[in-house]
Amino acid sequence: MNHPSLPSDPRPEVKATASANILIVDDVVENLSVLSAMLSENGYEVRPAPSGPLALRAARSTPPDLVLLDIKMPGMDGYEVCQQLKANDRTQGVPIIFISASDDVVDKVRAFQYGCVDYITKPFQLQEVLARVEHQLTIRRLQQQLQERNQQLRQSLAFEGLLRVITEEIRIHLDEEQILRTVVRELAEGLGLRGCEVTFLLPEQNGYTIRHQPEERGTQPTTPQRQEAWILPEIFNRILSAETVLYSHQQQPLGSVTVVSCPIRDEQGILGVLSLLRPGEEVFTEAEIRLVDQVA
Repeated sequence: MNHPSLPSDPRPEVKATASANILIVDDVVENLSVLSAMLSENGYEVRPAPSGPLALRAARSTPPDLVLLDIKMPGMDGYEVCQQLKANDRTQGVPIIFISASDDVVDKVRAFQYGCVDYITKPFQLQEVLARVEHQLTIRRLQQQLQERNQQLRQSLAFEGLLRVITEEIRIHLDEEQILRTVVRELAEGLGLRGCEVTFLLPEQNGYTIRHQPEERGTQPTTPQRQEAWILPEIFNRILSAETVLYSHQQQPLGSVTVVSCPIRDEQGILGVLSLLRPGEEVFTEAEIRLVDQVA
């Protein structure tokens, strides 16, 4: 509830993080206008919110990349807004910069205890706001990149372990059908799939499919089943071209599934198809698709 603070510095050259979305929360319309104009002109996507409840609704609907949050607001103040954002799974990682007219150390300490990453006092200067915003966005981007790399590393280690299990099972079992049952079971269970199947195309017969569909948690485990071979004609034609195919279709009794199918090859050509199935609109990662190619 403070009067707007106009920038006094000349316009600095601060490069905005591409497509960064910033939520500005302040009950004073003039303050919202000043900050919105300042950040928009420097390449940021801005969403103003004149109250705490409206800010929470906007953040939960579409989490921003950063929040600029005034502390003293009627009804729900900035501390409560910050607390609720940190308590929500979708918004707890969003960096929050408090803006306040108070320069008191007690207020600053309290703000950081609530989880803010920075604190700007009014009257603020354009160069300071832009520099602090870009600094926090850069930290956030680097944190996300680190999380993605750690996830990729964990996934890679899990895939290596899965391949070792499959390789060991293949070494133990000499029976071809038992090997196929092991492959589809380990892939389905190890990757948390809705289903996994191997279809072999035999030149003088109709071929056959080994399919495994993990049961829901708490039910008895099932074993991979042998069934009559069946592949969608349009997918079959692409498989014959040694192409890995990603597609969606309706499959009973699973309903709508997303499928990645990879040709199984040897020196003489295409022997069959290895397919992984996920429900609905769920997607496969590039690492999972590479794993299918390796196993096939």
